[in-house]
Amino acid sequence: MEDLQNAIIGRLTQAYPDYQVYDDDHVPAEMERPCFVVTELHSKQTRGVDRRYIRTVLYDIQYFPASPASKQECRSMAEWLYEHLLFVGQEGVQFRTLDMSAEIKEGILHFSAGFSVHLILGQSQYPVMETMNEEARLK
Repeated sequence: MEDLQNAIIGRLTQAYPDYQVYDDDHVPAEMERPCFVVTELHSKQTRGVDRRYIRTVLYDIQYFPASPASKQECRSMAEWLYEHLLFVGQEGVQFRTLDMSAEIKEGILHFSAGFSVHLILGQSQYPVMETMNEEARLK
């Protein structure tokens, strides 16, 4: 679901070009505030009909405000995220958010966004017979 995480990061970067946006693999020890950290918390895949699968993914978008004591800045950012993360996408692929919630802990906004992606896996390729000779006789 790298495309989905990149779409979220792209939306944040586009809206806030002066803020750093980190994914969970590249978080420095000293972050320059304000900034975002996008982390995949949980994913689950269930089987549908035939080759169809439904993958559910939950992301935690952490917002570190300029002032750690600013709950109002966190609330304003949560409102923006609710409004602008309904659909995320890039290169013609759109993902719709299913669940969203926000919580402020220790001066950091934790915004959870859940997505459901429907997948169709490719058919397995079996070797094709080259030729077959068939004989039929009547008794």
